Amino acid sequence: MEVQFVKSASGNINALYNGKPLHSNYNPAKEAERFVASIPVTFYPKYILITEPCLSYTAQYFKQMYNGAVVCAIRYTNAFKETDKYWDKVFYLNESQNLAEELYNYFGEEGIVSCLFVSWKPSQIAFETEYLNCWKHIKNCVIKSRNVLATRSFFASRWIKNTIRFCLLSRKFAKVMPGEKPILMCASGPSLETSIPFIKRFRNYFNIICVSSAIEVLLYNQIIPDLCISTDGGYYAKKHFCGLLKNYPHIPVALSHEGAAPGFVFNNPIIPLDYKDGPGSKIIESIEHKTTTALRNGTVSGTAVNLALNLTRENIFCIGLDLAPSMGFSHTQPNILNNTDSTKENRFYTCETRITPRTFESPALKIYENWFASTNFHSRVFRLSNNYKFSNNLNQVQDLNWQQIKSYLKQNNFDKKKNLEIINLNNEIYDKNRRLSVIKQIFNQNIFTKEMFNAIAPAEFVIYERSKGMANEKEAYKQVLSKISAFYEEIVEEYF
Repeated sequence: MEVQFVKSASGNINALYNGKPLHSNYNPAKEAERFVASIPVTFYPKYILITEPCLSYTAQYFKQMYNGAVVCAIRYTNAFKETDKYWDKVFYLNESQNLAEELYNYFGEEGIVSCLFVSWKPSQIAFETEYLNCWKHIKNCVIKSRNVLATRSFFASRWIKNTIRFCLLSRKFAKVMPGEKPILMCASGPSLETSIPFIKRFRNYFNIICVSSAIEVLLYNQIIPDLCISTDGGYYAKKHFCGLLKNYPHIPVALSHEGAAPGFVFNNPIIPLDYKDGPGSKIIESIEHKTTTALRNGTVSGTAVNLALNLTRENIFCIGLDLAPSMGFSHTQPNILNNTDSTKENRFYTCETRITPRTFESPALKIYENWFASTNFHSRVFRLSNNYKFSNNLNQVQDLNWQQIKSYLKQNNFDKKKNLEIINLNNEIYDKNRRLSVIKQIFNQNIFTKEMFNAIAPAEFVIYERSKGMANEKEAYKQVLSKISAFYEEIVEEYF
């Protein structure tokens, strides 16, 4: 049954769905005002998100009560589209491929934490299926935001320290210029193994970008990538380099300044990746202005694909992009982490015992899978394998096999087209002391800014922002200052 519109006793328009009113039969505007005033709120929200507010009577009262807040709505139906103008942003459940990702992309993890979520009760009852589906997406978005914020909080100081180390160790800065060939983006999922013979056979038809976890596999099989990329700031990312790459100092490495890498990697040409956010950008720009802008992403594969899209007008073919648990090793072998971990095996702690946990559902992989599945790559990104049976579907990223692209490669004569070009950017004499002095100056000038608070103490800073105007505001600010001061003492002792 369609939504019907009728007049209420006060003269305001009401809506009926299956004969049941979605607003008060007497005074919808007054009902909305009382509803907004009755919501228990323990913080001052930066965002407000209400699910299916129908005729949008609540919008004006949210804006009056929470001056400055961005007021948003999620629609279950197109029936109330005429009143969308009263909201700062409107999402449509029935038009979204992945509402959780859409919400996260708009609000970000900090916005989600500072958002007041509200459900309009009459629409909740009238559109029960849509309501349950919508709030499932909201839950997934909140969980992702919580996990991302927890990761940022855990790695915050390490990322800044990695940036300082990056600036002090980097000697061979470089820049990559676009080519005319399609790009193979090699990740290290088990499906990579099926493509090794084809990569070798059609090597000259592609430029190859590989993530750090795949570098060992390619080099072991005598496949030299045009570019290796790493963005993770943790221990395991660093370990991925500790293999055959030592024997190939000419391979360019695209490395985020927050990324972790062993010292020998800085003997290779380094293409500095910059997300253009946070104090890390200021630090890297202070010593090297010609950085390559990159997309911050939970997985290095996401950053790599975005980089690849900017380096060619042709298609991007992703190999080893499984993004799902596997029944065996989680990476194609050889893999340096597996080689290291295997030394710990014995008859009480077998190989099967070690790898079994990796066969279980992974929340992190699910987040990465959802990002690829919901991102519009304009039909330029594909997942390629030799008929590997993937356990998931990436929607926007179509699965292809090598038989399907052979004619595409040969008909376009990609083997004769221009490769990616690496340009040396070294135009200064390396001076570690000068760099250290510049970095110290940046910290001294910015240590007590909001930008630095958010970078070093993200969880504490979000709590402080939520508590403004509340009884615990001063205590929350003290927690931020305590975290900042402790970090500053660490870097002064370690570097300055």
